Amino acid sequence: PDLLLLMSAPVGEEFVLRGVQSILGDVTVFGGSSADESVLNGTEPGGWWQLCGTALTEAWRVRKDSVVMVGLYLRHPDACQCSIGSVYVPTKHKGVATEASGRVIRTIGGKPALQVLDGWCGGALKRQQSTGGGVASAAALFPLDVRASKKQTKPRLVHMKQVLPDGAVVCFGPVGQGAQLRLNSHKPSDIPASVRELVVNAAKAATSPVKLALVDVCAGSASTLPDLAVLTKEVEAGLSAALTDPPQFLCFFTFGEQGMVDGKPQHCNLMVNVALVG
Repeated sequence: PDLLLLMSAPVGEEFVLRGVQSILGDVTVFGGSSADESVLNGTEPGGWWQLCGTALTEAWRVRKDSVVMVGLYLRHPDACQCSIGSVYVPTKHKGVATEASGRVIRTIGGKPALQVLDGWCGGALKRQQSTGGGVASAAALFPLDVRASKKQTKPRLVHMKQVLPDGAVVCFGPVGQGAQLRLNSHKPSDIPASVRELVVNAAKAATSPVKLALVDVCAGSASTLPDLAVLTKEVEAGLSAALTDPPQFLCFFTFGEQGMVDGKPQHCNLMVNVALVG
């Protein structure tokens, strides 16, 4: 297909993409991980679901652990453009994941991950940890830009999730051993304008008239704001500012974003995913 739309349960997304690549190669992917309202009301996560089925041969049904994919074969493939970007700003804090595997960072520069990351975040992780539970809420303003090699030119952000008893830090996305890490940050009040800027830049880069826009904003970033409607208004304003005939759009919120980073489908967190269809 020219474009693969994907919606997955929020677990193991990198393995889903690995399976997609093994069959379809570096097909353009636009997707997100199912979310629930836990980031808004502080309840236990797990209320997400996926709707799957076909109109002709199978009844529609709801699942909590599925991957839903739609392959699109476009009459004009060049009329669909996807981009994924960050609303955060790099800080001076950076280091190397000297011991890491899967989604767990154990040491950075040979020191316990919590010691290093909490220092970078000004103590925000330990403050939330002391109240019980994970650190996802505090870490929503402090994503890690993870770069597997110096060849990677675009950010792939990862959201910190919880702290293990030995000081290791679990994330919502993969971090490989030897990866370059750089802390990013942003004030909540600056996030809406940054979302608008990303939409404007994506729309201005479109090479054909845009008929539909899909904008996927990470629910973690959105949860730092008092009103999600602010973001949908900024998406609408961005499309109107960049295009003389702004299209209809759908803005939605996910627990992870699957998009193209340096031409490869990657699982990211705390990012904004934009697809423009002509």
